[in-house]
Amino acid sequence: MMPDRTALRIACAVLVLVGLFFAPSYLSKSQLYSLTDVAILGMFAVSYNLLLGHSGLLSFGHSAYFGLGAYTTALALLHVAAMPLAVAILLGSLGGALGGVAIGSICVRRSGPYFSMLTLAFGMLL
Repeated sequence: MMPDRTALRIACAVLVLVGLFFAPSYLSKSQLYSLTDVAILGMFAVSYNLLLGHSGLLSFGHSAYFGLGAYTTALALLHVAAMPLAVAILLGSLGGALGGVAIGSICVRRSGPYFSMLTLAFGMLL
């Protein structure tokens, strides 16, 4: 009898999360930086797949929100004394989300090439 696919997916996700939790103890610094880059770019790819693959919206400015969140995180760490990293990451996520809502509310009113060109313009602006 084959195990239920949902149970198998949950078990795999738990194993991956446990492996990622213990990754800093058995990886070198360069491997850990590479793993972090892979995780960040993987999240970027998944979010772009959600935008283009499921909703059919071709966005050329998708990386603007990614950069806006990173910039907000860097500014929070630079200008706020003793800012914990987790709080700075949450602020960066909030900054990227607010930028996405502000720009997205303008761009989503258009469709097709107009939407794509507006996202390109805002991406270049940011």
